[in-house]
Amino acid sequence: MNGTLSVDTSKRTNKNNNGYIGRGGKTVISATKAPRRIPKPQFTDGQVKRPPVTLVKTWLWMYREAKEYELRECARKNIMRTFDSVEDAANYVLKK
Repeated sequence: MNGTLSVDTSKRTNKNNNGYIGRGGKTVISATKAPRRIPKPQFTDGQVKRPPVTLVKTWLWMYREAKEYELRECARKNIMRTFDSVEDAANYVLKK
């Protein structure tokens, strides 16, 4: 298998728990899901490359003061993806 998801949609009629059932009761889906691509950390002089301070300040502002839940959640995800915690992000801004 080459690690891709392939579905024969020309014979697809209805769905069960195992995949799509085509004419004649045969399962017509063959799936091997490709592994999720996780970006490798970028290193500069032995240290992980960090985003610009202005961007991190924007994320912290969104996390603390945005009224919409979606904005706060987006900021939290960005912070957690880049740093281990919100406190680490705040310390990074203070050090710069």
